[in-house]
Amino acid sequence: MQYLGWLNAVPKLKVDPKSEKSRQELFDEQGKEIEYPPCAMWYMVDYLFSIGPVMSATSGDSPISHQEINAWQKNLQIKLCPWEAQTLRDMSRHYLLKMIKSDHQDSPPPWIPEIDQQQGERVAAKVKDILRG
Repeated sequence: MQYLGWLNAVPKLKVDPKSEKSRQELFDEQGKEIEYPPCAMWYMVDYLFSIGPVMSATSGDSPISHQEINAWQKNLQIKLCPWEAQTLRDMSRHYLLKMIKSDHQDSPPPWIPEIDQQQGERVAAKVKDILRG
């Protein structure tokens, strides 16, 4: 969830500090492919985004509440186990915290895709070429 929170944060850009675009929107505009971390339970991520990852209020965003989760279940006739409901709330909290902490342009992603040996060797060769001039 932290990666999705980082990706959906709106960084304060040095060029345009009033930009309202999330990293995901900026990456899409630049044609950058987004690689997501491995996840064994994508259905839970789908549930979270179906509910809405955060609640908006006059005082700002907050994690989704158990009442919101309950209403979502009733509306869609989905029955969650207690651990699933609690996990959705925890996922919302982690998502929101990472969004808040990632509003700086230079904020590093919480996850970086692993590269295989061939990719690593190609990157190393490019770096050597650049350093040689």
